[in-house]
Amino acid sequence: MIGDDAIKENWRNTKYMVTDLGQEWAKWTGQWMSFAVWAIRKETTTKYPELVATVFDAFLKSKVRAHQHPDELIQKAQMTVGGVREYWRHYFHTLCYDFGTEQWDGLTLYYKYCYELGFLPKPATIGLWSDNKVVQVTE
Repeated sequence: MIGDDAIKENWRNTKYMVTDLGQEWAKWTGQWMSFAVWAIRKETTTKYPELVATVFDAFLKSKVRAHQHPDELIQKAQMTVGGVREYWRHYFHTLCYDFGTEQWDGLTLYYKYCYELGFLPKPATIGLWSDNKVVQVTE
């Protein structure tokens, strides 16, 4: 189980072993684990640059709002998943919402291993979207 289902099961868990994949990845590789990225085809950025910029801006505004008003996020989590306020405060506080060098290195290693294990047909490359030649990294 992952996500909300794993969180809820962990609260009532008496029979399942709980594993934090981020901790295991760091233990085995020494690298950061990215659980989610916003991926978009290069062709889309060329064909719809204004739309991509608008969506990117909306993501940034959402991130800022979540950091400025964490109680809204916590209340929403409590209403939809359950749990206590302090759990969610800690949970959201420990997440990293950026993609810097550490995240880049960890994701690159992940893709390398996926290719070596035959999960990808060719080596994957990571590119960052840029608008007017300015790289958009959310650090």
